[in-house]
Amino acid sequence: MGGEVGGVTLLIVFLAVFGGLWLDQVLGTKPILTVILVLASAPLALALTFWLAMRAVKDIQPPSQSGKHPGVSQGNTQDEKEGGDDW
Repeated sequence: MGGEVGGVTLLIVFLAVFGGLWLDQVLGTKPILTVILVLASAPLALALTFWLAMRAVKDIQPPSQSGKHPGVSQGNTQDEKEGGDDW
């Protein structure tokens, strides 16, 4: 997931910078559109990062219904139910 988030963020920033430079050159508005697009790319990258993280969390499988983990004692053994230690 980290590589995906980094790649999307990098792509957004590159598109904002190069798109802004191209638009500034075509329209003759030197740094204005580049600055605006770069500033607008930050919240867009943040929103996409959040969306990708939520999608990844949704894909995680929940634990089984029993809640038991192999090799871990859950207590409530027969000795504990009978209430006695034979010490």
